[in-house]
Amino acid sequence: MDINFKKCGRCTAKNKIGATKCYACGSSLDVNTKGWSAKGTKVGISDSAGGGDSLCDAVDIITDATVRITCRTAQSGSLGTGFFVEEKGKSYLVSNYHVVQNVVEEGGLITVRFPDHINPRKDNYHAFPIAVDRVNDLALLEVQFEISKNVVPLPLATMSSLRRGQQVVAVGNPRGMEFNCITGIIANENFRDEDYSMSRILCSLNAAPGNSGGPVVRVSDRKVIGVATAIFHPDYMQSHTICTSADALRQMIYMYERKNKQ
Repeated sequence: MDINFKKCGRCTAKNKIGATKCYACGSSLDVNTKGWSAKGTKVGISDSAGGGDSLCDAVDIITDATVRITCRTAQSGSLGTGFFVEEKGKSYLVSNYHVVQNVVEEGGLITVRFPDHINPRKDNYHAFPIAVDRVNDLALLEVQFEISKNVVPLPLATMSSLRRGQQVVAVGNPRGMEFNCITGIIANENFRDEDYSMSRILCSLNAAPGNSGGPVVRVSDRKVIGVATAIFHPDYMQSHTICTSADALRQMIYMYERKNKQ
């Protein structure tokens, strides 16, 4: 006899029909959750507005793994974005090096804030850099608190799986507007520019200061293709976003873990 399940919109775990919370991540299972059979086949989608919208579901998942980053030194302050990724069973908080550069070079304070539904008290938590990659503009951070079980780290894509035209979405804090999302497509999966010696990804995302360090995620499988790093805005075209690839991030994590084992 076939048993029906509801699929969690955040961690994709299958829950029994009638459950109100996901057994895996504790998230609420609302009426828009898709039904699945024990064999993995769809058994129905809610007719409610937004039901079954893969882009909306992806944004929810990405937002849960994203943080606002604020850096303060004696001389300056800066705002950016960070997010949690998973690589080989471990979780890492990632951002751009240029977001935390002043703190690394001058000393100061890095704080992170989660979305209000995860952190209803709006607490700020201290973080500090544990590894940086100046060439690829990446930084790994460690947060001094126990991460909520509702924060599900995002998986990493590979450069070889990217194609022009794939839909992507980014979540960040542009100009202080917390956890805003922007959508676009991969415009060039092997972008090169005179200002960058490394291969990057160019996406048709209209980012703004504050998006730096945030995740750029492929909607189809909700995997991180890269880190929003810079705004590409030549006079003759609409602004795009340059992303540091997930492959570069994966390599940084590998080198960090290798160094710690020595």
